[in-house]
Formats: sequence, structure tokens, C-alpha cells
Amino acid sequence: MNAGAQPPGIVWDGVQRGYVPGETLNVPPSVRLHTAASDEVDPVTFEVVRYSLMNINLEHGQTLQRLCV
Repeated sequence: MNAGAQPPGIVWDGVQRGYVPGETLNVPPSVRLHTAASDEVDPVTFEVVRYSLMNINLEHGQTLQRLCV
């Protein structure tokens, strides 16, 4: 059985058992993915995104601390 295969009889409900994606991601052809990219990001956008991601991580850690009793 590969790493993402669902064992028979197990329900991935997101509460007791989380979702584990397979090795390959099957995206339907009808879904249009964003492919444009730029190698340059202005410093203001970089800092906004950087601090937003850092804040998300800090909030996630605080939530875990409150839940781990």
C-alpha cells in the first residue's frame, strides 16, 4: 500500500484521523492553476507577506498550547 492509500474500513474524518494526501495530486483538468510568477518582489510586499506568515505560525502555536491540556 502506498503512503497515501486509505486502508480499508478507515474513515478520514479530520477529527480523530487527519487527511493524508497521496504521493501524486490529481487535479481535474477543469481547474485552472495560476502559473505566472516573478522573480522580483518589492520590499514592502515581501515584509507584509513575511510578517503575515510569521503571525499565522505564532497564532497556530498559541492555539495548540491552549488545546494541549
